[in-house]
Amino acid sequence: MNILFLLYDRTEANSFYRSGGIATDLSRQTGHKITVERWNEYEVQWQTLLQYDVLFLQRAFTDKALGVLRYAKSLGLKVWVDYDDNLLNVSPENKNFVFYSKQETKKTIMQIIVEADAVSVTTLSFKQNLEYLRKDIWVIPNALNDQIKRTLKSREKTVFWRGTDSHIYNLMSHGEQINNLIENNPDYKFLFMGYYPWFLHAKKEYTDAQDIVLYFEKIQELAPTLVHVPINIDAFNSCRSPIAFIEASLAGAVCVCPHWWDIQGALKYKNAQEYHDNIQAVIKGEVDVEKYSNMAWEYVQDCLMLSKVNQKRKLLLESL
Repeated sequence: MNILFLLYDRTEANSFYRSGGIATDLSRQTGHKITVERWNEYEVQWQTLLQYDVLFLQRAFTDKALGVLRYAKSLGLKVWVDYDDNLLNVSPENKNFVFYSKQETKKTIMQIIVEADAVSVTTLSFKQNLEYLRKDIWVIPNALNDQIKRTLKSREKTVFWRGTDSHIYNLMSHGEQINNLIENNPDYKFLFMGYYPWFLHAKKEYTDAQDIVLYFEKIQELAPTLVHVPINIDAFNSCRSPIAFIEASLAGAVCVCPHWWDIQGALKYKNAQEYHDNIQAVIKGEVDVEKYSNMAWEYVQDCLMLSKVNQKRKLLLESL
């Protein structure tokens, strides 16, 4: 079987976890040939598409994507679309909210989901959110590529967060708690990567985002005691996947995360106060960091390694 992956960016984290980064292992496991191309570098027409059996579209949301889906199906290809985020419920604070909130955009995304031969998403809650459109949606979680090496160091007094400006409101909604934690724990470094939260008045440190493979090395080098995931509860965030937990586990840190993440070995919170108290408990030494780290890493190895998760993608391809 020949498969074409069409994606928007080869180097972004989403590609690493959901498309280009999973293709090599999937090809090894299935024996299928997978070609990875970017939308703006690939000429979509019958002569290029006829050499493929399956077309994979990552995060398809435009009229162009819908047209390509229909064109490929008319040539006899099966079309598989994958979503990492719930684009039908983008939060108002997201910089792309205006575009995704337009009725024509929503209609296009819904039509893509309905017409695709297979649809995959990251979490069960995401699937449930889309079941009014179709029931046969595959849940394929994000996973750690087995080729990423793990090297543990002694823990540093560092509380770590990483993200982009799409998390502004998530940080703001927990701003009082974060400021309080920073001010009351001066011996700990609160480090933010990828976005500088200027609205937090307490002293904090910042470092730039990096290529994802270099980031995996960096977070292990930093050896934080804790990775925190402040999230405001809404329809978009409730569909988010626990990538931060995977990365915290790789680094040997405890992860403080929202309660709806179906994982083991993390400290979960239901509100901002529990979020604060969990972080404070770790800093005070009331949590066995090594115990939680071991539990989390065992869970990742059992359930969230790419070699195992790609078995679900293998079954999806067989269904086509």
